[in-house]
Amino acid sequence: MIWLLLAVCLQYGVESQVIAPIAANYPTRVPGTCGSTTFFDCGGGNCINFTSVRDCIVDCADGSDELCGQGLSICDVGLPGAEGCGNCYNPLTAIIENTCKDRRWQNLCPRAGTYKCATTLNCVFQDWVLDGTNECADWSDENPCIENRANRCSANALCTFTAATQVTDCTCNVGFSGDGVTCTAISTASGGTTTTATTTTTTPTTTSTSTTTTTPTTTPITTATSITTATTGTATSTSTTTTTTTTTTSTSTPPNTGACPEFACVRGGCVSDTQVLDGKVDCPNDSSDEDYCTTQLVTCPDQCAYSVSTHRFACGCDDQLTVRNASGYCIPSTYLPFDCADIIGINSNAVNGVERLYNPLCMTPSRAICQFYAYCDQSTLQGGWTMLLRKSNDTFNFSRSYSEYKTGFGNQSQDYYIGNDVIHRISSMQPYELAVAGRFAASKQAVAVRYKNFSIGTEASGYALRIGAIKDSFGTTADELLKFNGSAFSARDQGPLTSCATAKEGGWWWSAACSAVGALTVPLIADPIDANVKGIFWGGQNLSAVTLLIRPADYIPPPGKPLDPIGSSACSIYSGLSIIINAAAIVLLFARV
Repeated sequence: MIWLLLAVCLQYGVESQVIAPIAANYPTRVPGTCGSTTFFDCGGGNCINFTSVRDCIVDCADGSDELCGQGLSICDVGLPGAEGCGNCYNPLTAIIENTCKDRRWQNLCPRAGTYKCATTLNCVFQDWVLDGTNECADWSDENPCIENRANRCSANALCTFTAATQVTDCTCNVGFSGDGVTCTAISTASGGTTTTATTTTTTPTTTSTSTTTTTPTTTPITTATSITTATTGTATSTSTTTTTTTTTTSTSTPPNTGACPEFACVRGGCVSDTQVLDGKVDCPNDSSDEDYCTTQLVTCPDQCAYSVSTHRFACGCDDQLTVRNASGYCIPSTYLPFDCADIIGINSNAVNGVERLYNPLCMTPSRAICQFYAYCDQSTLQGGWTMLLRKSNDTFNFSRSYSEYKTGFGNQSQDYYIGNDVIHRISSMQPYELAVAGRFAASKQAVAVRYKNFSIGTEASGYALRIGAIKDSFGTTADELLKFNGSAFSARDQGPLTSCATAKEGGWWWSAACSAVGALTVPLIADPIDANVKGIFWGGQNLSAVTLLIRPADYIPPPGKPLDPIGSSACSIYSGLSIIINAAAIVLLFARV
């Protein structure tokens, strides 16, 4: 796939497995002695409403209402700017680097030269320090006041950094006055007068007195110091002038130290990354956002490039996963995989499994926020399939919140949902086809339906479903998705039909009829007590396993790739689920690729 080379950064959250409190996670407390699942048993006869559990306010005397549920762990406790009570996750299913900000970069700590974050378990590379992104999670990598880091404060001032607000303050030391950026010694009188004036200007890399530097140039620098001491009856005056010639050649813009959140214009002012090299001058006092490579970084005009990861121009891209485009902007490499079709396009021998994929619109692909994980099926129907959903049993609960369906949940190697944000992002880039594949419970027959096109809308549209006509099918003639076409997504707590999602126990593109036939997130097995939970049905038959997969509509398989049918032993739809079906006849359906 050739990426859309857009100089914009639409940040999408990485798939997280942060778990919101549900009653099932507290079996000894809900209902406990309270008599209702809407209450939490604090012990000692005290009950609180379950909505108060994990709300960052201790209501129970023993603090049990703020603990994570059974089998869950906690992370991100006390991060600045947050409420401080952390997040709960399942250590058996969560991908830590996507779930816990306070330890996502812990694996870098054994590497030489990394910075150990102040209050979290993370370690970061030195070129991530002061780059404007909070990789440490406690902002210590963005604290300019740490020793040996450049900041704007005077040498005679105290530098303080507030992590919660990312504000740096400069306060002149005792005996000096000023705004902290410039500090002047306070005059004193004791039988005489001593006056010393100090003006210090700090750039991101150099502290100097009355110094002007251009790139490249040879500049005479003159420093004058005058000290006058007066005592009764005597006067002494000393004047010294020193001239030094310095030649400086710059190879990059100094790293952004936080004064500007993104690009710092040469003569003052800040502009956003998306305004750099957009063909329009946006800097207030100069045109450096458009002509930096020809007026400032003249040593490498052909390699000069702007990196969003560091908010600066340099002789090459700072993020190793980006490349310079024709305008000089660093964009994600075209060799990065965006979906599972790209994986097999890069490596024709790719096998089934979980893969790291990238957001092609995110200009900092080395950061976790620009990456996500998905299960790739590289065997079924010549591969290239990105798995959106897999449901093989009812041990994993799909009755979840809107935010969980937004970001995704589950273990990509087992049952999971990839997340609506990712589905929208992928399906909006180019036309995709959709395959629904499963197995009927009674006959154990494989069933598959392939749709010509598929996409979902933005979050603002409610992730509205758009699905085309059936392309081909096997084992059924039913089209159970048609009735959901155009519907917005609803979960138990948000969406136009939360009542359907609650009653049927699954988030889906519910229609007004609230029919669960074709809704693939509801429980597989009927509940003998709850008439709303009847199982997953397609064409009048109950499914015992089901999956949703997409791949580009114009997908071309690698030469010689075998055409393994859905239901064969190579078919990863059932891989690891102990569901191996001998249904080789299904290959006839998909021979018409």
